[in-house]
Amino acid sequence: MRFRIQMVLVLGLLALGGIGVRLYGLQVVKGPWYGELALRQHQRAVVTRAHRGTIHDRNGHVLALSVVRLSLFANPSRIKDPVGTAGALGNILGRPAAELEKRLRRKGYFVWLGRKLEPTQVAAIRALKVRGLGFREEIKRIYPNGSLACHVLGFSGTDNTGLEGIEARYDVALTGKPGRYRVYRNGRPRGPRLRYPELEEGRSVAGADVVLTLDLWMQYEVEQALDELVRKHAPRSATAIVLDSATGEVLALAGRPGFDPNKFSKSPRANYRCRAVTDTYEVGSTIKPLVAAAAIAEGHAQPDDEIFCENGSWRIRGRTLHDHKPFGNLTVSGIIEKSSNIGIAKVASHLGPEVLYSYLSAFGIGRSTHVGLSGEERGLMQPWSRWTSSTMVSIPMGHEIALTPMQLATAFNCLASGGVHVAPRILLRMTGSAGDSSHRFAPMQTARVFKRELVEKIMDPMLCQVVQRGTGKRAKIEGLAVAGKTGTAQKIDPETQTYSHSKHVVSFVGYAPADRRHGEPKITVMVLVDEPTKEVGGGGQVAAPVFRQIVHRIFASGRLP
Repeated sequence: MRFRIQMVLVLGLLALGGIGVRLYGLQVVKGPWYGELALRQHQRAVVTRAHRGTIHDRNGHVLALSVVRLSLFANPSRIKDPVGTAGALGNILGRPAAELEKRLRRKGYFVWLGRKLEPTQVAAIRALKVRGLGFREEIKRIYPNGSLACHVLGFSGTDNTGLEGIEARYDVALTGKPGRYRVYRNGRPRGPRLRYPELEEGRSVAGADVVLTLDLWMQYEVEQALDELVRKHAPRSATAIVLDSATGEVLALAGRPGFDPNKFSKSPRANYRCRAVTDTYEVGSTIKPLVAAAAIAEGHAQPDDEIFCENGSWRIRGRTLHDHKPFGNLTVSGIIEKSSNIGIAKVASHLGPEVLYSYLSAFGIGRSTHVGLSGEERGLMQPWSRWTSSTMVSIPMGHEIALTPMQLATAFNCLASGGVHVAPRILLRMTGSAGDSSHRFAPMQTARVFKRELVEKIMDPMLCQVVQRGTGKRAKIEGLAVAGKTGTAQKIDPETQTYSHSKHVVSFVGYAPADRRHGEPKITVMVLVDEPTKEVGGGGQVAAPVFRQIVHRIFASGRLP
């Protein structure tokens, strides 16, 4: 009996020791691991997306906004009829049934079937009453005006990250700051979830609203004019820009071809590019007034000085210059009016490389405008120390330098603004989520290039002559003084590396009103057309009528800045 009692006691002690060791292992050695496991089973961190800011035009019209949409998911393990379910969903979602069936047969408990669906689609899917389907709320970016201002706005992707345009450039400000909180639940699969405000790790902060300088009505009129241009001339691309002459604010900016940011994936990637700032061109004769103004400002020429234009052909420095018509003696004003290559080359020869380069730099050529759009190029202009013997002949005609359309509009605006270089801008202000104006962007005048008297008394009348009786007659508007200049530049043939006789870039740039006795110029407008293929003509035949249409509609409406 004593032995049995001892054995029971020993076995009891061993059992207690084993239990103690096991408890030590569970509570001490693996205690933190089991604690974390229990925590994961009973609580979950939830990230709340911040509401993406809205984009407005200068008058408060909505250009881009975010709305709540439901996205469809499935638990494949609960789908009893993958074939039938896939067929029914395919009709609603407009997707191949085979693709949906493949997703429904996957192993696991979660798979996306459709993202950010329309309310009609959600109602149709709910009517199916299929067990294993569910919805989650997501934010969808909407562009209520379709393709209008698409190159300015750009678009955001499925995860609401900005990918192009303003959406990409100001993505951080628009996105805001996501929030984070924890929820607790019991062990039941469909048990209640409890949220404790005191355990929140940070509330979401909505993104800032962005207000652009665009005028939606002007934008519409400009795009209508470009659409008419495309139907008539079928160019490779076209760009139009409207600036507020005094402030440099971009009132309208449009390009063709375009795309619908609501369905951006259905358009070629090349259509996303905002050619107004990403593409550079040799601009041809639109540079001539700026060169002439520099020569006059330096005292090397006067508007009435006569220059012999060699009757249309001039051999100089190993090359022959040609005019589109043979001209004899022309005044400096006549050189601009008739757009003589030979005449402007002779005018520029008195400046010298260093002086001409300094003026071109003052116009903003060869550097970014910092307008506020993504992908902007600096353009191309070699330092004057690297110019060759023929550069002083080429640049006054618009060769050997390449500008973006925005640079050309900004350079010409130096004349419209009375001789001051005004930096262009697309962003008017940003407004915080609480409604406070967090930042307002003011106009920035960077430098005075010409005296006001030179522009008002010489350049305005000279450029008005271009429109009244020169190469820009198709830009003429009855009852309104318009100043401007045409441009026609041959493109480089990539195969021969010589100038093509069939491919051109044509342009017209000008401002109105150009009679300062009745007020300062209000708008500066630039139209550039790359490779017009139907009814081929120069800037006066192709671009000037578009300029006229835009300016006429803006002034007729009275919607001036």
